[in-house]
Amino acid sequence: MPAWSRTTSRGTAGHRRVEDDDDCPLVRVGDVRERSVSHRSEPYVKRTTSVLLTAALTTGTAAVLAAAIPGVASANACGVIPIDQNSFTTAFDTKDTRATGHNDIKVDNPGALRVWTEGTKSTDKAAAYYGGLDVALASQTALTNYSLNYQGTPTGTLPGYQLVVDLDDDGTADGILIGEKAYGANWWLSNATPQEFKDKAPHKDGTSGAAQGGAHYGTLDEWVTAFPAADITAFGYSLGSGVKNDLLIDSITFGCNVVDFGYTNTPPTADFTWAATATDPSTIAFDATPSADVDEVNGDVLTYAWDFRDGTLGTGEKVTHKYNAPGTYAVELTVTDRFGATAKKLIDVVVARPTNTAGGTPLPGTGANVIGLAAVGGLVLAGSSAGLVATRRRRAGSGAHAA
Repeated sequence: MPAWSRTTSRGTAGHRRVEDDDDCPLVRVGDVRERSVSHRSEPYVKRTTSVLLTAALTTGTAAVLAAAIPGVASANACGVIPIDQNSFTTAFDTKDTRATGHNDIKVDNPGALRVWTEGTKSTDKAAAYYGGLDVALASQTALTNYSLNYQGTPTGTLPGYQLVVDLDDDGTADGILIGEKAYGANWWLSNATPQEFKDKAPHKDGTSGAAQGGAHYGTLDEWVTAFPAADITAFGYSLGSGVKNDLLIDSITFGCNVVDFGYTNTPPTADFTWAATATDPSTIAFDATPSADVDEVNGDVLTYAWDFRDGTLGTGEKVTHKYNAPGTYAVELTVTDRFGATAKKLIDVVVARPTNTAGGTPLPGTGANVIGLAAVGGLVLAGSSAGLVATRRRRAGSGAHAA
């Protein structure tokens, strides 16, 4: 059978069980199997400070995402699934994020997902969900199966861990169970959930439920008792609405998988133009502005190194260099980004022999630069390393004599 194949059977209470060849609970592949997670030509940029699983979870007790997300060795294996700025937009649904909420994986925070809001208005909400799942809630009641792992020490109001659930196993999501550290083992049901499900909640305090996050709450084991056929169809997080914060999420734990966020660097491209200066053809102006880096719009910084191929080097985006001899030089430009990725460009630069002039007029056949110009009486002397040219000034109409 293919790695993602599975059989479906009915367990206790009529609940679906999704199995593979090894009788290991698997995520239903569905549309998730068709996601495209880019292969990286450059190393995955990651400054790892993630909090990994706090318990040794086996495939028999924890959800396995390997069949749904490319990048893990086998369909039965637990592991780390890298998500970068490209695959995040296809792997996670962010439609619940509002106008002034943000979910960013950028070069300035290369090892994390930045989740932040601009203020405390109703539009300040940032949320994302990994969907397409069909995992029995009954098999995932251990709190160690779920965690948002941060870089640094987070402060303020933190995002809640979200489990989108199909409580009656009819194939349609009914609500969201929200877990927050402040409420211990209790998970509260989202207010938008239909009343028929709220009425069956383990605990109903009849108030706003501020003490437990919501008016309808219970432990995951209690929710399974109330809804034995419940499935998890998605997991994720939500910050807000109306909450201002700025956090770096290193990874998200779901079952025995760790979804690890990081930025994938794209190498720069190198290119340059060159031109001789107007006053001296042996002095060349080099310009590397045609070089580019798609990451630069997110804050990347490029450096430029030149090899002029006459034994000298230079740095900078725009430089000038004077050659001591005419000829053709294979000038090399190396462009480097902040992560050390490089690109090179070689261009043949033709350096011409300087033009010899006297008073702005080219001197034919001198073979060297003019080194002096003087007038003595009516005699004009033009001196160079090739000799001396003398021209006597005569009155108009009388002609001129040269010696």
